[in-house]
Amino acid sequence: MAKLKAAMIGTGFIPRDIEDPFDLLKKFADIGYKGFEVPDMAARNMMGASLDELKEAVKKLRDLGLEPLSTIAFANPSVDTDTLIKNIAEKTLAYGLTRTTFMVSEVAQYRFGQYEEPLTYDAAMKNVELMETVAAALKKEGIVTCFHNHDEEFLTCYKGVPFYYLMAANTDDLKFELDCGWATYAGFNPVQVMKQLGDRLCAVHIKDFAEGGVEQERKTRTIVMPRFTTPGTGKLDLKGCLQQALDMGIDYAIIEQDFMYNLDPLATVTAAYYNMKETGLVE
Repeated sequence: MAKLKAAMIGTGFIPRDIEDPFDLLKKFADIGYKGFEVPDMAARNMMGASLDELKEAVKKLRDLGLEPLSTIAFANPSVDTDTLIKNIAEKTLAYGLTRTTFMVSEVAQYRFGQYEEPLTYDAAMKNVELMETVAAALKKEGIVTCFHNHDEEFLTCYKGVPFYYLMAANTDDLKFELDCGWATYAGFNPVQVMKQLGDRLCAVHIKDFAEGGVEQERKTRTIVMPRFTTPGTGKLDLKGCLQQALDMGIDYAIIEQDFMYNLDPLATVTAAYYNMKETGLVE
């Protein structure tokens, strides 16, 4: 029977003060992980690592048996669109990848305390238009562009429709990386969302959360974040999400946990792997 491969994104799992992230990444690979999303994080500079730094990080990841899965992108409206497309394509193709991921929408920037006011409908749809323009251009280069959600894309509605569904309805080339934990936290069933996305689904994030929230000070105000927990120990329908992803031909189950609480990164990554493997759906 075919099974998903275990993967991770560096968020939360690579401490900022660690001397050599590849010592820790080797331990992750030894556990059984096969993929690593956003090699920029392995290069210790998510927002601005040079191409040489990224190429070296990609080589080291592959030497460990961790296949880089995607570059990171931001649909920043203040950046010239042609420049944005050029930079994403150059970085993605430089280390032989075929996927890039918009990790946050402008709508979510309000949720995370970066903006003082929610986006208007026109501003939100302009952000969607930008992502679709980038996706269409990168498609010509053989690059798949996808969008990674948080809870706000489901909770913010325009004209009675959740922004997430407006994104899907108003794009063709943009694909979706569903963060199952954030969708669940927003009150949506991630299995149903995957079914609704159909062939627009290109990847899944396996994230989990427990009861309660955590206050954090951000740029404009105090926000409340989920109390994240090791995948398989909280409210996420872990087996249901893995089964649906497998049924839809997804290759990797990508774990993510933004903040550690009771376990350190290595313990969390270990527990998450065995919780997924126990379902019988992950290698």
